[in-house]
Amino acid sequence: MGLFLQKTNITRDFLEDLRDGRAFYPKDVWSKYSLTGKLAELAEPDARDRAVLCVNHMVTNALECIPECLEYMSLLKTPEIFRFCAITQVMAIATLAELYNNPLVVTGVVKIRKGLAIKLINETATMQGLHKWF
Repeated sequence: MGLFLQKTNITRDFLEDLRDGRAFYPKDVWSKYSLTGKLAELAEPDARDRAVLCVNHMVTNALECIPECLEYMSLLKTPEIFRFCAITQVMAIATLAELYNNPLVVTGVVKIRKGLAIKLINETATMQGLHKWF
């Protein structure tokens, strides 16, 4: 579950990290989309299509964690612990939905809307609610 959250945040924070001199996108991923061998190239307007493909690659990679996340969540029996974990997981899946095929990831900030966040918080008290959002 932690890896799923980490991959989501890394994907979302592409531009912020780049501007701060950090790079968390794995080179074996971004190098497939860069013509110059530099990650920063993907933030350039003429690389937008390739950058979106790279973001989609990152999102798809994060989604591979879902089966293990759901399996772990099914083992949690304490409602407060389940809810604590479930809220972060549905926020992450909603974030990935916003990131997929979205060129704004490489030009600005992409976040889920506050109204959606509140809805996710209110509707993830059970495994059924978790499955609904996943």
